[in-house]
Amino acid sequence: MQVGKILMVLVFVVLMIGVVSSAGLTKGTNAGFLYAGSSPNEDAVGSFFAKDGTSQALKDTAPIGATKVTEIGWFSRDATEAANFEVGIYDHSVGDDNPEAVVGVLSQTNAKGTDAGWKKVTGLNIPITAGNIYWIAVQLDDTATSTPSVFSASAGEKYDYKTAQTTLTDPWAVSSGTEGWITGIYAVTDAQPPGSQVSHLKLNENSGIAVHYFNFTNASTTLPSVISGALWKNDGINLTLIENTDYTLSGADFKVINMNLAWSEIKTEYSSRRYDTFGFHVGIMKIISGFIALTLLVFAYVLMKNIWRTEGID
Repeated sequence: MQVGKILMVLVFVVLMIGVVSSAGLTKGTNAGFLYAGSSPNEDAVGSFFAKDGTSQALKDTAPIGATKVTEIGWFSRDATEAANFEVGIYDHSVGDDNPEAVVGVLSQTNAKGTDAGWKKVTGLNIPITAGNIYWIAVQLDDTATSTPSVFSASAGEKYDYKTAQTTLTDPWAVSSGTEGWITGIYAVTDAQPPGSQVSHLKLNENSGIAVHYFNFTNASTTLPSVISGALWKNDGINLTLIENTDYTLSGADFKVINMNLAWSEIKTEYSSRRYDTFGFHVGIMKIISGFIALTLLVFAYVLMKNIWRTEGID
């Protein structure tokens, strides 16, 4: 009798700790496009559906600063038989509101393994454009035991799927169905989190295409924006620069002195935010989860102590 009660308590504690160490589906955290270096590891929780034998795609918008996808992954709730899976990015069909053509190349040979958890394909180099809508797609071959993934119903979201699929097709063609879901599918980009951009003002000599430009390190300078109405002199005109935008100053007024360039005055004003990737950083949810887990352990200890007393064991 005593052993049975203790086992029940231990099972309860293990289950509860498993719940608090899992995470619901949230775009930008463990679903959709993610920032660089933010690949998910915690188990995802939510309602579940069969993933094997299907192609599935989650719609999302590429974040500011993103130029490529470096990793794609999906979540397997249970341990099932080994199988191959494919991943890729599709562009968006505005008319049909579904995936259209493959962007870059597909990754078509990837071993699922037999354990549960996140299945990831790294080392990708799929070009994307910040602000554009894409579909993150995964296809999994059939498994003898159904392989479930997770989803969370969310108004305004879009998830498409095709049944009886053995490969990702190009183009996507017709979907078997569509849902207002967030699913356990993600793509890591090279974009940096908001506030992590390092800004600098680079002054070149009066030669070349981009003589002077304002640059954010995570943005492209191939097609810089022009600041009109300002010269390289103290003209009294103050211009506000927009974050995450590249600029070239037009109408530069230079004076050559001994073959060197000189300016009478340069005035630069900007605000910056710093994002440190070092030090001790613990999210509030992890602190809460740790506190709950500690409380459960204390509760289990007190409960087992009472069981021992009831059974006459000191």
